[in-house]
Amino acid sequence: MDIQGAKEKFGLRIPIFKDELKDFFDVQNDNTFNQYLSGLVKFNLINKVENGIYYFPSDDERFKNLKPDLQEIVKRKYLEDYKGIRTGAYLVYKYKLTTQVSTYYEVITNNVSRNTRAKKEFRNNVIVWSSKFQIDKNNYLYAEFLELVNNMSLSDYNYKTTKVMLSNIFLKLKLNKEKTLKFSNYYKGGVHSQFRKRIKEILDEVAWK
Repeated sequence: MDIQGAKEKFGLRIPIFKDELKDFFDVQNDNTFNQYLSGLVKFNLINKVENGIYYFPSDDERFKNLKPDLQEIVKRKYLEDYKGIRTGAYLVYKYKLTTQVSTYYEVITNNVSRNTRAKKEFRNNVIVWSSKFQIDKNNYLYAEFLELVNNMSLSDYNYKTTKVMLSNIFLKLKLNKEKTLKFSNYYKGGVHSQFRKRIKEILDEVAWK
């Protein structure tokens, strides 16, 4: 098996999916591959982050025990290829509605079961929800805008000012009003009634697109 070639392809301390390793080593039989992978882990040639995710440790003894950066793990597992977005305080900071910087990861993604709600991972530093609609390259900005409204209580500004700022963000992102309303309908139930009301109020601030 070409371990050095795998290191060169995937890099060191970079999260790697089990299926990616299986394809690279071109092992067709699952049992054979699992045994081989277990051997690599046993001899510290590759390390396990969690089920299905591995990484090659640094060749430098000083950094051999360092794991992949949590941001990189979250990106690869949940956000890559427009399959999810970060939400919560991070998103509010990203769109300059707050100056508070968040290192906590709140994620909405397609890459979990549809029933996943507030699943905590990595010593509670990551919390994951399934997306309310299938997120992709064409609609991820709608997902971000809706979650921004859903988290507007984290804004540093009062409700009226925040509402105006959100209206300006809507225009800056060049979103479509009808599509926004359509996606907002995926936020169902009484728990989201205020959210849907806020969406309509914000969109009333802007012209039809």
